Amino acid sequence: MAIRFNKIIRPIKPKAQDPNLMEFYVGPTATSDTWLFMSHRTGDKQAEIEAEYIANKHFVNVYLAKFDDSVDENSNELPDYIMNEIRKSDGFLVNVIAEIAVSMWIGYEIGGAHAMRKPRAMINYKNVHDLPSVVDALSSIRNRHELDKWIIDNVL
Repeated sequence: MAIRFNKIIRPIKPKAQDPNLMEFYVGPTATSDTWLFMSHRTGDKQAEIEAEYIANKHFVNVYLAKFDDSVDENSNELPDYIMNEIRKSDGFLVNVIAEIAVSMWIGYEIGGAHAMRKPRAMINYKNVHDLPSVVDALSSIRNRHELDKWIIDNVL
């Protein structure tokens, strides 16, 4: 069975500058081989917005796991695939929304990132409380300035 539940947000290359301008584009410091795994709740549009922001601001690929109903939940296919994506990543973020507390995957993904010694943090712009302890123990990023700093300090 083909795996069809992943989404990768790739950076968009900047358009060429007008040759008549004296200025030139100074590219980002990351390469397109840099990867960030973003754990999120299926259907969370803000996670996709943040993934696009990260990809284009820092020129990194962002992996978002998307659940596919056709994948057998009782097989090892999905968990193995997710662990492989975490293993390939250079950092791990959780996009926090209130519904994250009921996710059956969150502890599994954070545990995998911890075991693989990946830098970990949570994006918690809305200051969500009552999070599972495994999420609450992560460093909290409360705005894009902190997000940019975390990526620069931990991923690039």
